[in-house]
Amino acid sequence: MTEREDALIHRLLRHDFPGRVQVHDQLRDARVVSLDEDGSLRIATRVPGTAPVVRRISIEASYPDDDGVQVHLLLHVVDGVVDELEVYRDDLARAIRSPYDTDSLQVCVI
Repeated sequence: MTEREDALIHRLLRHDFPGRVQVHDQLRDARVVSLDEDGSLRIATRVPGTAPVVRRISIEASYPDDDGVQVHLLLHVVDGVVDELEVYRDDLARAIRSPYDTDSLQVCVI
């Protein structure tokens, strides 16, 4: 994981949700693969154990893109294992501003 990817995911993990500690532990030794130009990542952890999350998506963040359209970030945890960071715009166009380059990230614990 690059420093930028790590910093973005840890911005999400600053907020408390069920399973946050275990998700954080899983990400300490994770490999990622970029899925698209918006910043979505496939995440593969090598840490054993599962996170007791309540929902597959326990934390979501969003920010207004440069043209005002909302960009969303969803952290997917599948069967207790962190799996993906999904990034998309409401209109499904490519994000103008990368989630790695925004200071206006609003996080919502689901």
